[in-house]
Amino acid sequence: MNAQTEGQSKLEIMEAKLLRAYEDLNRVEVERKRIEQIVKACEKNPPNNEEQIRNLEQQIDVFQKLISYHQHLTTTANKEQDSNKRQVQELMMETQVQENERTTQILRINDVMERKRRL
Repeated sequence: MNAQTEGQSKLEIMEAKLLRAYEDLNRVEVERKRIEQIVKACEKNPPNNEEQIRNLEQQIDVFQKLISYHQHLTTTANKEQDSNKRQVQELMMETQVQENERTTQILRINDVMERKRRL
């Protein structure tokens, strides 16, 4: 049961990490869209905004890298979550097998004790 609890705990931690990664990704995508709109507006007025455009384009590159990184984290978290779910299922099955074996042994012992009583 302790291994099962540990597996469940790992699964909950991974789900929380995955949720945080999704939230971060959403924030970054909203910011990226806002910056792209600014860049488009600045492109309409090029003489005054060349330096700002370069800075914003650099920020867009950084955000794109950040989005890619968060997507990688999300993929990794999903894989770990799937692995943890499989481990929890395996532990539950193993626990059930052990419980069945204990029950069988108890029944055998009871049967032997009953036979001895009859003698």
